[in-house]
Amino acid sequence: MSIVIEVKAIPKSKIPAISTDKSGRLCIRITSAPENGKANQEIIKLVAKTLKLPQANVEIVSGLTARLKKIKITSSFLNEEELISKLLPSVQQKLF
Repeated sequence: MSIVIEVKAIPKSKIPAISTDKSGRLCIRITSAPENGKANQEIIKLVAKTLKLPQANVEIVSGLTARLKKIKITSSFLNEEELISKLLPSVQQKLF
C-alpha cells in the first residue's frame, strides 16, 4: 500500500522535528540547507526513521525544489491513520 502526504519543509532548523502548523499541515524541520538535495535526503531519512521503514520506502514525488512537497510512503502494514499516529503521536493525543 502506498500513501502520499503533503508536507512543508523548513530547512536550517536548530533540531530536526515533525510537527504541524496552525493550518494543520504537516511540517518537517531539518537542519540541512536546501542545497544539492541535502535537505530532501534528510527529510527521507527522518520520515523513514520515524516510521521505522527502510529509506527505499520513502520517496519525494513532487516539490524537489519547493518547500511544499508530496511524499510517497510505501508500506504493507501501515494505513493512513497508523501513519499519522506514528508521525505525530503527541499531536494525535491532543486532537482526540
